[in-house]
Amino acid sequence: MFKPRHMPKEGVYADLRDAAYFKKSPLFSIEKDAIQIQLFYDDFETANPLGSKKGIHKLGAIYFTLRNFPPIFNSSLINIHLGALFHAQDIKRYGFNLILEPLVSDLKVLETEGLKVPRLKDVIHGTIVQVTGDNLGLHGLFGFVESFGARYCCRFCLLEKDCFQTVFCEDDPKVVLRTIEMHKLHCQTLQTDPTLPHIYGVKRICLLNSLQYFNTANNFSVDIMHDILEGVAQFEVKLVLQYIKENFLNAEQLAGRIHAFDYGYNQQRNRPPRVKLFDGSNDLGLNAIQSWCLLRNMPLLFGDLIQSDDQHWHLLLLLLHIVNIVFSPVLTEGMTIYLKHLIIDHHQLFKQLFPAINLLPKHHFMIHYPRNIKNIGPVLHMWCMRYEAKHNFLRSN
Repeated sequence: MFKPRHMPKEGVYADLRDAAYFKKSPLFSIEKDAIQIQLFYDDFETANPLGSKKGIHKLGAIYFTLRNFPPIFNSSLINIHLGALFHAQDIKRYGFNLILEPLVSDLKVLETEGLKVPRLKDVIHGTIVQVTGDNLGLHGLFGFVESFGARYCCRFCLLEKDCFQTVFCEDDPKVVLRTIEMHKLHCQTLQTDPTLPHIYGVKRICLLNSLQYFNTANNFSVDIMHDILEGVAQFEVKLVLQYIKENFLNAEQLAGRIHAFDYGYNQQRNRPPRVKLFDGSNDLGLNAIQSWCLLRNMPLLFGDLIQSDDQHWHLLLLLLHIVNIVFSPVLTEGMTIYLKHLIIDHHQLFKQLFPAINLLPKHHFMIHYPRNIKNIGPVLHMWCMRYEAKHNFLRSN
C-alpha cells in the first residue's frame, strides 16, 4: 500500500498528490516514494482536575501519520503514531524549539541520508509534508502570537484584525499573503532587536524551518473541526435559533423540536442535548459531532416555519453549502472558485443581518480555504478529529 497507486486527474483534488504544494516540492515531485510525514500537535488533560489542580496533568503530544497511505487507512487509530510526549509546563520552561530538537534531528537524517527499506531497491528519503492542529497549537508551535485578539493574528496573511469585518476574499489588495522570504525577514528583525515582542504576529523562529524541504510559511493545513464545527457553525446556528425563538416558537417548543426529532439510527449517539441559547457565549455547548448533526438537520427541524426568501435562513443555507464543500473528500478546481464566492456572500450577508456583531477570527481563516485546497487538496484529511481520538489511548494508560 506504500507504493503510489493514486492516478491524479487534472483539475480534481482527492489527495495531496493532486495539489500544487506536492507538485512543486523539490523532494516529493522527484522522489515518488518519498515518505510524507503529517504531524499533529495538541495539549490535553490526562485527568479531569478542577481549580488549582488544573494544568498539572496536562501533556503535549506530537502524533504523525504517513500520507503515502490512502486516507481510509490513516483514519484508523492504529496508524496514528506517537512522535513525542512531554509535560505541557516544559513548553513554558524550555520553549518549543528545545522540545522539537530530537524530532528535527531525526528528520534531517531522513532528508539527507534516507532509509533503506528491504522491499524497495533505492534508499528513500522523506520529510514533513504538513503540520496540523488547532489554531492555538499551530500558532504556538510555529512561533506566532497565541492571542487571537492581537493586531496580526492570522498565520496565512498580514491582514489586520480590524479588517476582518470588511475584507472577505484573498483577492482584496489589503490581503498580503505570508511567504518564506517575508517570514525569514520578520525572524531576522526579531533577532536584531530582542526587545520587540513580535513582528507582524511572529514571536520567534521555529526550529522546523531549519529543515531542507519544509517551511511553516508553506503550511496550508486548517482544522475544519475547530474552525467550523466548534466555531463558526455553533456561533451562527445559535443566532438563527435565537431568531426562530423570537419570531416563530417559544423556548420550550424550540427545545422540544430538537429533542424529539428522529435523527436516524446512525446519528442517535450524536443527537444534540439541550442547547444553551442565552448564556452569553459564542457556542451552543455542543461537541463537534453534535454540532455537525444539528447543523445538517436544521432545514428539516425548522424549514416548515420559515419562508424561502428569509435572509436569516439564507445565511444558514450558505453555511451549509460551504460545509458540504470543505467536508468533501474529493473536490474540483471549479468547486474551489465556487467556494470562494460562497464565503464572500456568506460573510457579507452576516454583516448585513448582524452589523453590531463581529465576525470571529475563524470566519477570517475561512477566506483562505480555497487557496489551501488548491495547495494541499481536501482539507478534510487535515482535521483534528481522529488525532484527538488518539488522546483516549494515553488517558487510559
